[in-house]
Amino acid sequence: MRWSRWVSLASCECALRWRRSGEARWFRAAALALTFLVWTKNEGLLYAALLVPLFFLGARRRPSRGELLLLAGPAGVAALGLWLNARFGLRPYVFLESAPEGDPLGRPLALVGGYTLLRVAQTLQGAFELLILQPRWQAGLLLAFLGGCCLAPRSALRGERRPLTLFLWGALLALLAVYPCYPFEVPWNLAASFTRVLAQLLPTVVLWLAMSLARLPRVRGRSGRSRGTATACTLEP
Repeated sequence: MRWSRWVSLASCECALRWRRSGEARWFRAAALALTFLVWTKNEGLLYAALLVPLFFLGARRRPSRGELLLLAGPAGVAALGLWLNARFGLRPYVFLESAPEGDPLGRPLALVGGYTLLRVAQTLQGAFELLILQPRWQAGLLLAFLGGCCLAPRSALRGERRPLTLFLWGALLALLAVYPCYPFEVPWNLAASFTRVLAQLLPTVVLWLAMSLARLPRVRGRSGRSRGTATACTLEP
């Protein structure tokens, strides 16, 4: 769902601003964005569950009781969604009692042994092919993020980028862990949905890349000179 990519970006941006400034308005905005994020889809609930603890980790100050009460919004929406699913028998595919006709897996979460390992291998192989061998423009952004983390892992886990780094890695690993549990053939399921699901993370990846570029010496130097020039021009009579 396209809506989830923008509300996840809004959640990250507002939470980062709250971590930096400690202003309550940014916490309120982040809680509101999280509420909409939980309402989107199962992926939105996953992203929100990853975001909440990460943005408290290493924050400048602890949230007040009033701010913590704002998280009742996302929690209430999540509880409502689970109740509606249970009330009307709507369950994610990974909880289906039986697989569609033609798939020999049976109950997906009961997979054990070599067949599970086979589906995990198929998931990793399919993800590699979609990202490396058959890339689209979205894959370039994601590969830039993965490459930046591999080239400078300590830098990626320091400062303001640390919550975003952990969130993106957690989301990617969680999505890869879910695909083997679906009651569908892995190659078909990846081809049908993997690119679309990854697109939900792209705005946050762009934010991470922008924060990384801002740390480069040349960019920081030019930014400082630009600010100095603007200040000098403002002070001239």
